[in-house]
Order: sequence, then C-alpha cells, then structure tokens
Amino acid sequence: MTEPVDYPAHETALDKPLVAPAQAAVDATFNAFTNGEVAEVEHQLRAELADAGVDDMSDEWVADVAGRISSGEPVVVEVEEDIPPQ
Repeated sequence: MTEPVDYPAHETALDKPLVAPAQAAVDATFNAFTNGEVAEVEHQLRAELADAGVDDMSDEWVADVAGRISSGEPVVVEVEEDIPPQ
C-alpha cells in the first residue's frame, strides 16, 4: 500500500468564499519569495491579497502567514469548519 506524501505546510482556516483568492495570494507571494523576487514578504502578501479582493485580513493573520513564508514554509488555506455558511 502506498502512503500519501507528507508535505510539511502550515494550515490556516478562513471562511469558504475567501479560501481560493487567499490561497492564490499566498501562493503568488511564496513563489515570488522563493524565486528571490521579493524581500518584504508581508508587504507583498498584502498587495497580493488586495489584488485578489481579500484586503480585510487581520494584521495578525498576515504577519503569521508572511513569517511562515519567510521561513520557507508553504501555507495551505483551508475552509474554516466552525464558521456557519452565509
């Protein structure tokens, strides 16, 4: 039996409508950072989130995700199970 590959990634949960655009912004920031295209990760992440229409994220969330990206850790945005559907 084949075991699934374990990808070390930080998981963070958001309301369902925010998951896809936030993940796109996180991925774009991670790629830019790992390719050496950006030094200010938090600033880049905020810009990517704004471009994706997700510019109301808490400062704490953005700082946490930017810190993880800066340390080379991928971030996976998942649906928050505890948030009721709107």
